[in-house]
Amino acid sequence: MRSTATDPQRADPQIRVANHVRRSEPSAVRKALAAILCLWSCFPSLATAAPLVEHPAFGVRLATGFEISQFSDEKLADDIQAMTVDGQGRILVSGPGYIRWLVDTNLDGRADIKVDYAATTGGGMGLYGDGVNLAFVGDQGFWSFKDLNGDGLADGTAIKSLSLRTGEHGAHGMRQGPDGLIYLVAGNDAEVHAGLITDPHSPVRTPEAGCVLRMSPDLKSVGIFAHGLRNPYDLDFNWLGDLFTFDSDVEREFLLPWYTPTRVYHLGYGGWVLATLAVLALGRTAILGPCRCCEAWGVARPRR
Repeated sequence: MRSTATDPQRADPQIRVANHVRRSEPSAVRKALAAILCLWSCFPSLATAAPLVEHPAFGVRLATGFEISQFSDEKLADDIQAMTVDGQGRILVSGPGYIRWLVDTNLDGRADIKVDYAATTGGGMGLYGDGVNLAFVGDQGFWSFKDLNGDGLADGTAIKSLSLRTGEHGAHGMRQGPDGLIYLVAGNDAEVHAGLITDPHSPVRTPEAGCVLRMSPDLKSVGIFAHGLRNPYDLDFNWLGDLFTFDSDVEREFLLPWYTPTRVYHLGYGGWVLATLAVLALGRTAILGPCRCCEAWGVARPRR
């Protein structure tokens, strides 16, 4: 018997619908919907964000009801590029040459010491840990570490599970989805291709541009959940299991009529292909609204 956590088709029956649509020839209705979504994306904000409050001490603005405090500084970890909270509630960060724990020994809400978990060639753009296993995106690939004895240090060298380009417009953040699978966002230079797909139920078979990869925890099953993105850095799920990400704008087209701003996406199966003159909708993708910056480095969705 297979678990629904490792069988995407059983975990969500809508995938069967998506596969059927993918194998079918585009109909006039689907083409019309694609044209409507293309025009829709050109309009101003489709969702209104909460009012922002200035916090001058940190140089940020936060939505009403949020608070900010400093947990660590550059003395413990400099130039942090990725962070995760593992299955035991521990803070793990990565930067140039390191993956390390930030530990609050006296429980005052601020890290006191650092403990190096493993060394890397460069910094990581994505981290995910469950307490024993740690996934790391960086150094031109998707790497797997293990800590079987629970000493907080990686056991031996990492295993390279997937070859992906990392860095700017490469492979970035990841999350575990409500179905137990690992979701990874990758930009349009990550070199995601059909040869990486091992999941026979992958909603996308011929990926184009930036993608959302969906993988079983043992990485034996790799599929493409959505594609057609440009340079998403992070993703998250809400309490309903819906997936959200944030994509970069096309800054070189800023003064042109078809300029595409930065935007928050509510992704469904499929995705779209973003070209200079057209947007082709292939799945259930909604734009929640444009944002006023070049790119985002984090996405978090409140949970009930």
